[in-house]
Amino acid sequence: MEKITISILDKKAFKKLEALAKQKLIEINKGQTSSTVDWEKYVGSVKKMPITEIEKDIKEFRNWE
Repeated sequence: MEKITISILDKKAFKKLEALAKQKLIEINKGQTSSTVDWEKYVGSVKKMPITEIEKDIKEFRNWE
């Protein structure tokens, strides 16, 4: 048996894990939860920007040649 620790970001993913636990394929032990997720760690994440800057970037992208 191997032990790993994962952070589940979506309730649907947790429900799928619960289904595996019911089949006795995995065991779920709830531990401490972090209050916030540092989204900047994830590939492709974008920092928070004002809506006007986002709209400007979209217009530039659409007019790109």
